[in-house]
Amino acid sequence: MVPISMAAMVQVSSDILFFDGKLLLSIELKDSKIISVCLLLLLIKKGLAMTTIAIIPARGGSKGFPRKNIRLLAGKPLIAHSIEDAQESTSVDQVYVSTDDTEIASISAEYGAKIIQRPADLAN
Repeated sequence: MVPISMAAMVQVSSDILFFDGKLLLSIELKDSKIISVCLLLLLIKKGLAMTTIAIIPARGGSKGFPRKNIRLLAGKPLIAHSIEDAQESTSVDQVYVSTDDTEIASISAEYGAKIIQRPADLAN
């Protein structure tokens, strides 16, 4: 397994994806599913396809239940349960949280997830 730090390497704008400051691909990114596919392509391109990662999308602007990802459930934030479940899985090598929210990113990092910071316009 090759360790990587996606938070340091990946930057996303509304229509391009960069890796280490170099253009990786240029497409119109309309939602987090496309971003996830692009990240998978990045891993394959860099020879990391045998590393299994979990990408947990967690937006800050939930309309039905505002701030639900940081609400406490059984004494810890809801996002922490997802992170810990992924970390305990024997199928997952690395856990990432893709978010537009700095508080969710901070809490997720505290629980050991790597962060993919995405623009708010891609978090709908």
